[in-house]
Amino acid sequence: MHPILVLLRKDITYFRRDRGLMVLTFLIPFVLIYVFGQIFGLRRNSGAFTATQLIGGWSMQFLLFALVASAASLFHEKDQGIFQRILSGPVPRSAILWSKFLYGMGLGLFQLMVLFLAGSILFKVPILPHLPLLSLACVLAAASCAAFGMLLASVARTPETARSLATFTILLMSAVGGAWFPVGFMPKFMQQVSRFTLVYWSIDGFGQAFAAHGSFAAMLPGLGILAGMTAALLGIAWWQFRRGTIFD
Repeated sequence: MHPILVLLRKDITYFRRDRGLMVLTFLIPFVLIYVFGQIFGLRRNSGAFTATQLIGGWSMQFLLFALVASAASLFHEKDQGIFQRILSGPVPRSAILWSKFLYGMGLGLFQLMVLFLAGSILFKVPILPHLPLLSLACVLAAASCAAFGMLLASVARTPETARSLATFTILLMSAVGGAWFPVGFMPKFMQQVSRFTLVYWSIDGFGQAFAAHGSFAAMLPGLGILAGMTAALLGIAWWQFRRGTIFD
């Protein structure tokens, strides 16, 4: 476990020094949440579900962009010779991938909780009564986003390709999955398609956490789907990394 912790600390240090990534992760979604809250007329006494849709949707979109950027940094670390130095010691390749995943999961959880806290200040979203269920939804949402970032990095050959794939797939998932507007506004066919996106199930989990009679049992099916998506994405990413040349 020690190599993973060392690699985690490295990624956290890089993140703290990367102001652009910090702006993408926290400032831009916060500004958009505030602006669209004003456009849609959300006030401090607005319903929790409406505010949750807004906060969760924009948070997920920019979290995906931030975590894909983090996963794509694997290419830069290879070019800088960091992999060679790490793998010259008794460190397995899996430690590098697990450290990236755990870093992405931790960053995602922190970002989501910070933005929901901002939402509680802007729109009086009642976080404290729902904190345990919200935290659970945020953990699985962050894990699925981190796994998606790892998958894109594993199938791309260059960081430029990873960014291009990310832009297309994230915007598509955000539009179809309900990040920009409620899924109920879309045709029935698109509503069914949205269920194949991790954005949809993440926002569904946030909404379930704030539901009047929300409970772990009610959230379990959606959370189970998110967990299954995370496991599948990670499995494919690991298989692709083993077949690829990024560590060579």
